[in-house]
Amino acid sequence: VKNHMLYQDTKDNCVFVSYKDGKPVFATKRGTNIYKRFIGDVVGSDYSYGFFIPRMKEGAFKKLIITESVIDALSLMSLGKKTSDYLSLCSATKYRDCLKAHAKKGYDEIIIALDNDNAGKKASMQIKELLLGFGIAKEKVRIILPKDEKDWNDVVKKKGQKNEKEKR
Repeated sequence: VKNHMLYQDTKDNCVFVSYKDGKPVFATKRGTNIYKRFIGDVVGSDYSYGFFIPRMKEGAFKKLIITESVIDALSLMSLGKKTSDYLSLCSATKYRDCLKAHAKKGYDEIIIALDNDNAGKKASMQIKELLLGFGIAKEKVRIILPKDEKDWNDVVKKKGQKNEKEKR
């Protein structure tokens, strides 16, 4: 919120905004109605940039974590992975253009952290092959999946439920 990357629109949707050189270039919406799911990208979004959260400082070990959704990126950050750059694909099928813009930035490690479902697994392998095709060394690319859950937000929710039980 402080960085103007999240706000609420007039229909109470969460709007996540990504910036390049201080200008908004990509935005995606997520509904807050628990009874009817709504997800969509804002018209005019630049898919060659995607939803990118820069976290790294110049000269630091550079790690890029690629997630399927903004919520998954935020979930991984809440699990303690705060010192990486994040690229949210906003779906398992919209990855080619934004990977071209970000993958060649000289990262020491690229972690593909998509959903633990068939679409996520398939897209993870396709992304890995694409990265290798860009000339990124095989040892710099890893795939991680949520162990027992569908996505990283489910991991956070399960951890929260466990913590609540321990408090009782």
